[in-house]
Amino acid sequence: TPLLEGPPPAGLVSFSLNPADHPSSPSAVVNQLGQQGIWIRDLADPACLRACTHVSTSREDISTLLNAIQGSISKGTQLK
Repeated sequence: TPLLEGPPPAGLVSFSLNPADHPSSPSAVVNQLGQQGIWIRDLADPACLRACTHVSTSREDISTLLNAIQGSISKGTQLK
């Protein structure tokens, strides 16, 4: 018997960025996003980024994260 009738309202989402599009290290990405008030973390093994979602995470929060990452890629800027 499933404990939930739908997907959980919270979760951890781990992801990596294509080095060809975004050559910065995961920790550099975390620092740059933090300067914009976007809080995620990096993991060492495997090297990746992790966003934590919860019931209080809105679609706007997710869009803000995606737009910040996409904006840095489309501008050709390297996060330092």
